Amino acid sequence: MNGSQKKLVHKPVCLMVLGPHRSGTSALSGVLSHLGGDLPKTLMPAGEGNARGYFESRRVMTFNDRILNVLGSDWNDLSPLD
Repeated sequence: MNGSQKKLVHKPVCLMVLGPHRSGTSALSGVLSHLGGDLPKTLMPAGEGNARGYFESRRVMTFNDRILNVLGSDWNDLSPLD
């Protein structure tokens, strides 16, 4: 096989959008999904704060909340963590 006949191999890619609360992570995840990315299977539901819904994993949010709880904090606590 010469260079122009090489078979393309598509490898799976995982993109994880990270950022603090209210920083646009859900919006960026939504844009990436419109560009062909798959969203998490456990999306956070729409709510009063976002009628269109969130493009973030409920399982990851729950995991983050558990970590913060163990550290004596919360998602809206701006105090430094030990």
